[in-house]
Amino acid sequence: MCLPGGREALRQLRAETYQPGGMLVSRNMPGMNGFQVLEAIKADPKLRKLPVVILSTSSVTEDIDLAYHWHARSYLVTLSGFGAFLKQIKAVLKDRKRVQRSHP
Repeated sequence: MCLPGGREALRQLRAETYQPGGMLVSRNMPGMNGFQVLEAIKADPKLRKLPVVILSTSSVTEDIDLAYHWHARSYLVTLSGFGAFLKQIKAVLKDRKRVQRSHP
């Protein structure tokens, strides 16, 4: 599911009885940035266990530290080019499957 912004993503997550297995959140989203969405997810008892990966073009240490401060599962600095980006996403999904197998 792809949503247009942070507020809409939170609205959908809170309204759904089914929760996704994880979420990719852009650091630069309209309305609320990815850090604000991550903070809201981790502050919500219903959503706090949802793994969140922050996607960004920024490799600034403060941004990465902030993502992990709010318990992001990962902070992914996106590479240029769709092929490189796709490899990154596949690696995140592979890691997610590994974690699921080790924590049934």
